[in-house]
Amino acid sequence: MTTVTQILTQAKAYLGVTTGRATHKAIIDKYNGVKPLPVGYKVTYTDDWCDAFISALAIETGAVDIIGRECGVQRHIDIFKQKGIWFEDGRITPKPGDIITFNWNDWSTANNGFADHIGIVESVANGQITTIEGNTDRAVKRRTYQVGNGFIRGYARPKYAAESTTTTTKKSNDTIANEVIAGKWGVNPKRAQNLTKAGYNAKTIQNLVNKKLKGTNSKKTNQQIADEIYRKKGGWGDNPQRATKLKSAGYDPNAIQKLLNKMF
Repeated sequence: MTTVTQILTQAKAYLGVTTGRATHKAIIDKYNGVKPLPVGYKVTYTDDWCDAFISALAIETGAVDIIGRECGVQRHIDIFKQKGIWFEDGRITPKPGDIITFNWNDWSTANNGFADHIGIVESVANGQITTIEGNTDRAVKRRTYQVGNGFIRGYARPKYAAESTTTTTKKSNDTIANEVIAGKWGVNPKRAQNLTKAGYNAKTIQNLVNKKLKGTNSKKTNQQIADEIYRKKGGWGDNPQRATKLKSAGYDPNAIQKLLNKMF
């Protein structure tokens, strides 16, 4: 199921797309690529495309079942009504992820005329709605409106999946250092990237790893390590994990493997 964050992230990725450019054509192609087409109509590159944009977002994020597909805003409202997610009142305060529709030919509250434009609500703060809309000034742009703006026709509130509330308890640097020594975080520079992405200071962890390795014993010769591997001592295991552990401990896996090859 699609979350609000997922669909808004996709919408923001299109900001700046303009009519006629390759990415605009990709949006239209995305809409036309799902069959059967609503009302059997294939959208052209010169058509108004605000609703094709919303439908393309639904397609890309797997939200068609909760948003539907259309290229005509008024017909899309009928879909929203069928799904039981339509709010026939432009005066309400929307929520992020709501689909906002407009009737530019009427300024009234409530506005229930023929809808001719559509977008998605990005945020609401201090009575101001920020939207992301396709085909506004022939581009994907942000726009702002006051809550209750007379041109707002109404809202659809798709039944998005709940945002993940899973939290993970961060491990201590000491635990992570031990995992690094065991080869669980890979080798640098990828290891540093993995540690940073997980919220750890790679340099701090590396210093701790160095201290642990130095404190446990002085560095053994390659031959000593090869002897340990040959006798299945030292917990080095088998490749490819062994190579990772050797690198983490400061040894050259290739050099040690050559010694092992001579021993077998």
